[in-house]
Amino acid sequence: MVSILLKLRGLVRAGFMLLTCRNSLPYPREMAQNENDDTLESLKRLSNAGNLNRFSYLLQSWMEYFKNEKLKDFQTNVSAKKIDAVVEFLLILLANVPNSVINGKTLDEVMEKVVALVGDIFVVAEKLLESSSIQDKTSEINIGVAQILEKIEHLKAEMEERHCKTLKFSPSQFPTMGRLGFMDFLLIKFHEMLSSESSLATLMKPHIGILKEELSLLRSFLGDVAKFEHEHEILKDLQMRIINLAYEAEVAIDSILVQYNLLQHLFCSLPTIIKEIKIISVEVTETWSKNPAPKSCLAVKPPKHVLTENSIPTNIEDIVGFEDDAERIIQQLIKGEDELDVITIVGMGGQGKTTFARKLYRNRTIVCHFDAQAWCCISQTYDLEEVFFEIFRQVTGFKGTLEELLFGEFNQVTGRKETLKEKRNLADMLRKSLMGKRYFIVLDDMWEVMAWDELRLSFPNDEMGSRILLTTRLEELAKQVKYHTDPYFLPFLTPEESWELLQKKVFLKESCPPELYLLGQSAAEKCKGLPLVIILMAGIISRKKMEASWWLEVSNALFSLVGKVGEYGLATIQFSYDNLPVQLRPCLLYMGMFPEDHEIEVSRLINLWKAEGIVQSIESRRFEEVAEGYLMDLISCSLVMVSKRGYKGKVKYC
Repeated sequence: MVSILLKLRGLVRAGFMLLTCRNSLPYPREMAQNENDDTLESLKRLSNAGNLNRFSYLLQSWMEYFKNEKLKDFQTNVSAKKIDAVVEFLLILLANVPNSVINGKTLDEVMEKVVALVGDIFVVAEKLLESSSIQDKTSEINIGVAQILEKIEHLKAEMEERHCKTLKFSPSQFPTMGRLGFMDFLLIKFHEMLSSESSLATLMKPHIGILKEELSLLRSFLGDVAKFEHEHEILKDLQMRIINLAYEAEVAIDSILVQYNLLQHLFCSLPTIIKEIKIISVEVTETWSKNPAPKSCLAVKPPKHVLTENSIPTNIEDIVGFEDDAERIIQQLIKGEDELDVITIVGMGGQGKTTFARKLYRNRTIVCHFDAQAWCCISQTYDLEEVFFEIFRQVTGFKGTLEELLFGEFNQVTGRKETLKEKRNLADMLRKSLMGKRYFIVLDDMWEVMAWDELRLSFPNDEMGSRILLTTRLEELAKQVKYHTDPYFLPFLTPEESWELLQKKVFLKESCPPELYLLGQSAAEKCKGLPLVIILMAGIISRKKMEASWWLEVSNALFSLVGKVGEYGLATIQFSYDNLPVQLRPCLLYMGMFPEDHEIEVSRLINLWKAEGIVQSIESRRFEEVAEGYLMDLISCSLVMVSKRGYKGKVKYC
């Protein structure tokens, strides 16, 4: 160790003398040891770990100076750029050696190689700095740089071989929904890093280039098998391994960028991930060649064109069926007991509970009968204060915010603003605002009896004929919240009603061609009377609605997936997502950051897409035009619902 440190110290001294002799850069005080110092004492100081760290710091200081002050004069010189990358690598190595996997005798060997590399850099640096004769020494410089790069590669390989423990990638908890969107994002990230001039990105470029090439091919494979992965276990296994490795690659790269366990990820994780990905690429090729059957299962290809605004349905909701049921519920709402009553609509997900409830809520007879109305979505996660405020706002017409409602005027006695919660409970405010009124409140998508228990005391029972309409998937909850009326179990659509709804969503105001009738009726019948499944399937079919083969492919592929997943709603949503054009997938996934049933302002959503880099301008089209087009496409696919439109029909909230 002592001999290496002496060599290193001598090289650093020489390097600083070489680089500072032409300017006034002060020589580091730590390096200016008195020649009369006791040599033995100096060696003792250099041999301990603390001085090793300090020595590494001094070497880093020189290389940073060399990189920032000298190499900048040779930005167009290829050799100088390569030296710059080598210096950056050594800086990272020295900064991480004390905390890395390198220790003991191995440290001597590594530092000896660093000494040799620094010496070579000094030689090339001297030739570069002699600007008057640089043209004459180009050949020598190139040879010197080539030798340095060769030594660097040997050092990298040696560190990977000696100090990298074999990594095993087991099934992880990485998300699987939106995996294709994640792969798209990752490939964009790789593309940007390959164009980056940052030091760490430059250091990883060889790895990133390989990852981008391999994962681009595997991304195409994932896009193909997404439609029938549940039919072939081997394809499902390959798919999960690809996604897991893609996530591992992102974790390793991000860790390097923030310099967390940098050497471990640079020399161990990334090379291991690349090896695993190459192995999978071979397996994919072999599987694809040995199993021709899956190729014939490719049912749905995303369209190459982007849908236009002209294809957007003009009706916000196309309600089919439930006519007799709706009339029956309306009579229960406007007649019957004068006491407060709770009417519960029970049905499975995607059966149309919310649509049916909204049909009742907007009915003219209902609107005229009640003095006040309010609609509030509860869902699995809810904020009680927000629920109270939303109902209060709708029944009173209050235009301010929750904060404006809660905070009163400045109190001269206490010297602070009092809140209404201190004066009177917000729930009590709601109760008093409803007293003396015949009110109709819809509580949509309730999951817990506790939510009802927290809300019910705010609904006064003053025998005005008020009604609460509640929707839920849970039969037991419906029984527990019952007042006078038994729960209403929403029926499934009949085959005829299913076909009617499918026609409305696919053909809008047009008529279905006779040659598609049988195919359409068969597809509608397979939807098991679930409106959500019908609407989502219609969103896919409408892209090629006049092609009989397309109807058949979509129908077979979707219900093959349903048979495996066992849950119609989730399977249909997954199928719809898998068949979205690539550019629409991240837009849809991003909307998942908003709370369930949250009303999203379109202008805000578009700005968020822009800020996140999800949507880019295309040729002569402005960013806003592209983003609005994407939103319209998602609406036309029935994956996004329109909440409010402007006076010209433009979507304002979704």
